[in-house]
Amino acid sequence: MKNCVIFAASIFESSKMNVLREFFSAFKEHFSDSDFYIGINTDSIQNIEKEIEQYSLNCKMRRVPANLYTKTDASAYQTALQLLKESNKYYDIYWFAHTKGGMNNREGVRQFYFNEMFSQRKNIEDMFVQYPKLGSWGLRGNSISAAGVQWKDYNVDNIVPICSNIKTPPFN
Repeated sequence: MKNCVIFAASIFESSKMNVLREFFSAFKEHFSDSDFYIGINTDSIQNIEKEIEQYSLNCKMRRVPANLYTKTDASAYQTALQLLKESNKYYDIYWFAHTKGGMNNREGVRQFYFNEMFSQRKNIEDMFVQYPKLGSWGLRGNSISAAGVQWKDYNVDNIVPICSNIKTPPFN
């Protein structure tokens, strides 16, 4: 499957560069065949681009213009999505991630991403192949797809362990 990663980066202190390194190590391991569209928030430290380039992934990066910065990851996502739009490329799957722990201590949540999403790439992609009407998948579980298909009707979200027992009202 042809896929890309839309990544929102916010690293405001050099002491948090380990967060960026962890993400890109995981990307190198699990998504080395993917295209990356990376929005970098305005006030992020200056050497982020050089750090990302060291992983030799196919990346397009841009910093958020100061006048568009909302002081949230939404700004970086918007910039990454603008890069995607400018590329005129289309993909089977679009992966979204952002620097969990880049601004605060979110070690557990970040590891959750690595262990339950990135390392489960094949299982997740296989669900989309087997059930093309599902439309979307979320790390913390979805009960219904964008097309209105209820996951519980397919009983496929239990392939990825994090979703095995999650059903949200009113669809449970």
